[in-house]
Amino acid sequence: MTTPHDNLFHFTFGKLRQAAAWIASLLPPTVASAVDWHSLQAAPERLGAYDLRLNVADVVHRGALHAGPWINFLSEHCSAAARALTQKVMRYAVHLGREGELLLAFVLYHGE
Repeated sequence: MTTPHDNLFHFTFGKLRQAAAWIASLLPPTVASAVDWHSLQAAPERLGAYDLRLNVADVVHRGALHAGPWINFLSEHCSAAARALTQKVMRYAVHLGREGELLLAFVLYHGE
Protein backbone atom coordinates (compact mmCIF):
# COMPACT_ATOMS: atom_id res chain seq x y z
CA MET A 1 0.00 0.00 0.00
CA THR A 2 1.42 3.37 -0.93
CA THR A 3 1.05 6.46 1.20
CA PRO A 4 1.49 10.16 0.40
CA HIS A 5 4.97 9.85 1.95
CA ASP A 6 5.82 7.05 -0.49
CA ASN A 7 4.65 9.13 -3.42
CA LEU A 8 6.59 12.20 -2.30
CA PHE A 9 9.77 10.19 -1.65
CA HIS A 10 9.62 8.51 -5.07
CA PHE A 11 8.73 11.74 -6.84
CA THR A 12 11.60 13.65 -5.24
CA PHE A 13 14.40 11.10 -5.12
CA GLY A 14 13.40 9.36 -8.32
CA LYS A 15 14.78 12.41 -10.10
CA LEU A 16 18.51 12.03 -10.65
CA ARG A 17 19.38 15.64 -9.92
CA GLN A 18 17.68 15.67 -6.51
CA ALA A 19 18.92 12.18 -5.66
CA ALA A 20 22.52 13.08 -6.51
CA ALA A 21 22.39 16.26 -4.43
CA TRP A 22 20.85 14.48 -1.43
CA ILE A 23 23.21 11.50 -1.53
CA ALA A 24 26.27 13.72 -2.02
CA SER A 25 25.23 15.83 0.99
CA LEU A 26 25.22 12.72 3.19
CA LEU A 27 28.67 11.51 2.17
CA PRO A 28 32.02 12.66 3.49
CA PRO A 29 33.58 15.06 0.94
CA THR A 30 36.33 12.61 -0.05
CA VAL A 31 33.75 9.91 -0.85
CA ALA A 32 31.41 12.31 -2.66
CA SER A 33 34.26 13.56 -4.84
CA ALA A 34 35.12 9.96 -5.82
CA VAL A 35 31.71 9.48 -7.47
CA ASP A 36 31.17 10.44 -11.10
CA TRP A 37 27.75 12.05 -10.53
CA HIS A 38 27.16 12.38 -14.28
CA SER A 39 27.04 8.59 -14.51
CA LEU A 40 24.27 8.28 -11.89
CA GLN A 41 21.31 6.30 -13.16
CA ALA A 42 18.17 4.71 -11.81
CA ALA A 43 18.53 1.02 -11.01
CA PRO A 44 15.83 -1.63 -10.66
CA GLU A 45 13.92 -1.42 -7.39
CA ARG A 46 12.29 -4.82 -7.77
CA LEU A 47 14.56 -7.41 -6.24
CA GLY A 48 13.98 -11.12 -6.61
CA ALA A 49 14.66 -13.18 -3.52
CA TYR A 50 16.01 -16.68 -3.14
CA ASP A 51 12.75 -17.73 -1.52
CA LEU A 52 10.89 -16.40 -4.61
CA ARG A 53 9.31 -13.51 -2.70
CA LEU A 54 9.42 -10.15 -4.40
CA ASN A 55 11.18 -7.36 -2.52
CA VAL A 56 10.74 -3.77 -3.66
CA ALA A 57 13.20 -1.15 -2.44
CA ASP A 58 12.16 2.50 -2.28
CA VAL A 59 14.75 4.04 -4.61
CA VAL A 60 17.96 2.56 -6.03
CA HIS A 61 20.61 4.38 -8.05
CA ARG A 62 23.98 3.34 -9.35
CA GLY A 63 26.92 5.34 -10.52
CA ALA A 64 30.55 4.94 -11.43
CA LEU A 65 33.47 5.86 -9.29
CA HIS A 66 36.17 7.93 -11.00
CA ALA A 67 38.64 5.13 -10.34
CA GLY A 68 37.18 1.76 -9.59
CA PRO A 69 33.94 -0.17 -9.63
CA TRP A 70 30.36 0.97 -9.76
CA ILE A 71 28.56 1.90 -6.57
CA ASN A 72 24.90 1.31 -5.72
CA PHE A 73 22.93 3.70 -3.54
CA LEU A 74 19.90 2.29 -1.74
CA SER A 75 17.56 4.94 -0.34
CA GLU A 76 14.78 3.83 1.99
CA HIS A 77 12.37 5.87 4.03
CA CYS A 78 10.15 5.05 6.97
CA SER A 79 7.82 6.92 9.26
CA ALA A 80 7.66 4.42 12.10
CA ALA A 81 10.46 2.78 13.99
CA ALA A 82 10.54 -0.71 12.56
CA ARG A 83 12.44 -3.50 14.23
CA ALA A 84 12.68 -5.26 10.91
CA LEU A 85 14.23 -2.27 9.12
CA THR A 86 17.79 -3.50 9.60
CA GLN A 87 16.91 -6.93 8.23
CA LYS A 88 15.01 -5.35 5.35
CA VAL A 89 17.97 -3.16 4.34
CA MET A 90 20.37 -6.10 4.69
CA ARG A 91 18.11 -8.28 2.53
CA TYR A 92 18.10 -5.58 -0.15
CA ALA A 93 21.88 -5.26 0.15
CA VAL A 94 22.31 -8.97 -0.54
CA HIS A 95 20.14 -8.78 -3.64
CA LEU A 96 21.69 -5.55 -4.89
CA GLY A 97 25.22 -6.83 -4.48
CA ARG A 98 26.96 -7.32 -7.78
CA GLU A 99 30.41 -8.74 -7.99
CA GLY A 100 32.94 -5.99 -7.47
CA GLU A 101 30.36 -3.26 -6.82
CA LEU A 102 29.94 -1.28 -3.63
CA LEU A 103 26.70 -0.46 -1.85
CA LEU A 104 25.76 2.44 0.41
CA ALA A 105 22.36 2.40 2.07
CA PHE A 106 20.55 5.42 3.48
CA VAL A 107 17.38 5.57 5.55
CA LEU A 108 15.35 8.76 5.72
CA TYR A 109 13.38 8.53 8.95
CA HIS A 110 10.52 10.99 9.26
CA GLY A 111 8.76 9.77 12.37
CA GLU A 112 8.77 10.88 15.95
